[in-house]
Amino acid sequence: MFSGGCLNDRNICLQIYSVKQNRVLLSIPVQYNDVFTLDYIHSSEKTPICDYFTVTGAGTLLLTEEQFDWYAVGLEAHAGYTDSEIRFDGRKTRVLLNREFDPFPLRVGWVARQVMTIRGQSIALKELADPGDLLYISIVEP
Repeated sequence: MFSGGCLNDRNICLQIYSVKQNRVLLSIPVQYNDVFTLDYIHSSEKTPICDYFTVTGAGTLLLTEEQFDWYAVGLEAHAGYTDSEIRFDGRKTRVLLNREFDPFPLRVGWVARQVMTIRGQSIALKELADPGDLLYISIVEP
């Protein structure tokens, strides 16, 4: 697992904060332009979803892409945004985005099996917090 420190050449960390527990659950040293993924199972379509985030130079998170196996009701939620583009390559649907978050709010799912992968390590969110708990994922510069 990751250390709690934020010591790296840029001195920034990705933090996962629990509103319910009122504390930082995890602090991961990162660098600008690092990419991490959030994988989960869509609640109604039951298809795997993979969201790609980039740590931006402004210290925020940028949602750049969402991938899923098919295009169905509820999966095209990003299509209404002017900064999105939908592509289908015959295997996967890719929604290209440019959505900035500071912080990124996320509720731990009951059945979604949410797993964050960053710097070669995978973290199941249900191991950090209970289903339904509100988490904030953010970039901090201590």
